[in-house]
Amino acid sequence: MLHLTKRSIDALGPQAKDAIYFDDDVKGFGLRISPHGLKTYLIQYRAGGRTRRVKVGRHGTLTVEEARKRARELLGAVAKGNNPAAEIIAAPRASALPVSASMPNMCWCVASPRPKANTAGRLITLSSRRSAVSKSSM
Repeated sequence: MLHLTKRSIDALGPQAKDAIYFDDDVKGFGLRISPHGLKTYLIQYRAGGRTRRVKVGRHGTLTVEEARKRARELLGAVAKGNNPAAEIIAAPRASALPVSASMPNMCWCVASPRPKANTAGRLITLSSRRSAVSKSSM
C-alpha cells in the first residue's frame, strides 16, 4: 500500500511484469505500471464472484486527484450493485451496426477496381437490395 501522489508515482519505474500499487486512501484504487513504463489508474472490485479491474485513465492525462475522484464515483456505483466492467463491454456492442447494414460498403471496398461483369452485377444487386431495405425501414 502506498499513498499515491504525483511525486510517488513519478518515482516508480517499470518492472519485468505489470506492477500494481494500491492507494492508502481509497480502497480498490490503484496504479498499474507496464514493463514499458505506461502508467494507468484503475479500480479493482469483486462482482459475481470474480475480481474485475476497470481502467480509470492514464497518468499524465489525469492527475492523481482527478483519477481518485473518478475512482470514488465508479466504486460508489459498484456499492450500489452496478458493474462498470460489464457496462463498458456492452456499450460498443449496443452501438455497433449489424454486418448487413455495412455490407454494401464492404463489397465495394473488397472488390477489385475493374471486376468481371458477373461480379459487378452481383455487387450492384446487393447494393440495391440494401438501399431498398433501408428505405422501407424508415
